Amino acid sequence: MSATNDLKVDLRRTVADLRRLVYEIRQDVRVARTDARKHWKPFLEPQISMSRDLVTVREDETIDGVAFSMRKHGVRRLPVVDAEGRLTGLVAFDDMVVLLSRELGETVATLQDNRGP
Repeated sequence: MSATNDLKVDLRRTVADLRRLVYEIRQDVRVARTDARKHWKPFLEPQISMSRDLVTVREDETIDGVAFSMRKHGVRRLPVVDAEGRLTGLVAFDDMVVLLSRELGETVATLQDNRGP
């Protein structure tokens, strides 16, 4: 066999290997998509993943009231509405943690400053 023929044979093998590899990758992608659809289907369907009744808190709600509502409804964020029911903001659990930790730090500092002899 000549060098040219050897090169053609090697290229044919390489192309065949690449085609087989592309086919296998496509099969893997199909399987992954099918599995993902099965796994994520409940989250992708709005009627399943979203509640019908929107839970909100009012602007004048206490931190305790907001925390209670979050826990009661199993959410980490709640829309904040004014007295007329218009959206004015969003409160997140993480925001409350930051606020409470700041307040606790200030309380501790005040107690330390006001300590008697």
